[in-house]
Amino acid sequence: IQLSGNKRATLQIMVEPSDLRLLNIDDCSKISRHISPILDVDDIMGSKKYHLEVSSTGVDRPLTRPCDIKRFIGEDIMISLHVAISGMKKLKARLVNFDNKKQEVLCDYYDIKQENILHLGIALHLIQSLFLIYRY
Repeated sequence: IQLSGNKRATLQIMVEPSDLRLLNIDDCSKISRHISPILDVDDIMGSKKYHLEVSSTGVDRPLTRPCDIKRFIGEDIMISLHVAISGMKKLKARLVNFDNKKQEVLCDYYDIKQENILHLGIALHLIQSLFLIYRY
């Protein structure tokens, strides 16, 4: 779930079926029709005008929960950080694991300048966004 915009907000809800099947437009429409009255009755957005957008997570899906991160171990990811680490705020890496205890994303980053692989553990609170990179 993401909220963006100022004057007219967009409430974006990204959905993924629990059985991991593909989501289609009819699924999104049904979900939107189900959620919209709940948002209005419970007055979740208050007096703020908003546009509801229901969509699939897409091929370049955000990884927001530990279970999402663990599911895509071995895949390429794009990480945007709140603060720079070793001079980088954005990096492409291979997802190696997720450390539950430390709440860290473990990844391998290829450093072009030093021509070697850096094994990184990045705390979740330092990550602004984490996306799966789709390989064509």
